[in-house]
Amino acid sequence: MLSRVALTVKDLSRSLAFYEKTLNFRPMGRYTIDAFTAGRLFGMPEDGMTVEVAVLSLGDETIELMEFQTSATGDEIPANSRSNDRWFQHLALVVSNMDTAYEHLKMFDIEPISPSPQTLPGYLEAAGISAFYFKDPDGHVLELIHFPADQGESRWHRRKAGLFLGIDHTAIVVKETAASWPFYQKLGLKKDSQTKNYGLEQEKLNQVDGARLLITGLRFGEGMGIEFLDFKTPTDGRPFPTTARPNDLIHWHTVVTVEDVGRVFDELMTLGYPLISKSITAVSTLNGEAKHGFLLRDTDGHAVLISEK
Repeated sequence: MLSRVALTVKDLSRSLAFYEKTLNFRPMGRYTIDAFTAGRLFGMPEDGMTVEVAVLSLGDETIELMEFQTSATGDEIPANSRSNDRWFQHLALVVSNMDTAYEHLKMFDIEPISPSPQTLPGYLEAAGISAFYFKDPDGHVLELIHFPADQGESRWHRRKAGLFLGIDHTAIVVKETAASWPFYQKLGLKKDSQTKNYGLEQEKLNQVDGARLLITGLRFGEGMGIEFLDFKTPTDGRPFPTTARPNDLIHWHTVVTVEDVGRVFDELMTLGYPLISKSITAVSTLNGEAKHGFLLRDTDGHAVLISEK
């Protein structure tokens, strides 16, 4: 199953204030990844580095914010990043009312990407869905999304309490859907939906001129999913930097839990996916129970943490 999504932040206190006050995330607790474990898991020198992790929930979904305590300063997200670059990833936060949510955001110091919420037109399969892109204090992209009655999973129409309902998916840019799919198929995800999005509203949402996307939804079942954003035009999205490290602000990782970590490790290593971790290692969790897992990159460079259930 898709357990949670983690992202690297520069200042944990600042990020917590943003997610809790601006987006109504609920704090679940904090834990520390010790230097030995952090070095093995993140494949970095064990120079006394520890990682402070804050766990937050929105509805039934969970994220983790990670601040690396290390002498090696992590890089900022490139200032000229675009929505079709392959390091792009976002969280889609479901709201019960887009107009109210947008007005709520405007009360805070947020950096918008979209000029305003965009409603997809009637000629698209995703007609009626409205969305708005913006950034958190570190430059990570977030999306507000609202589903009309005939769109989205049924759970969003069952949840009535509050403005921010939960997280529908994390979206990642891929170079080619057919090439990116086998990695996630190996993990047990299934294709849930596929649409073609284009037009002025899509261009404004992404801030990419001429944007035409093939969007593929992947899920284990009900719960947070993964969405492929495959830009058919323009095709000038830049590849994931090969020098990226987990303490860089560009780093996100999606956590997928499996029954047999060793078997999945052997299969993925045989297929040549790049390993970030030094090996399978005991991964810290909020409740103090260590879970064995490892961090690697998918076909496009996005990081995924495979952990035992």
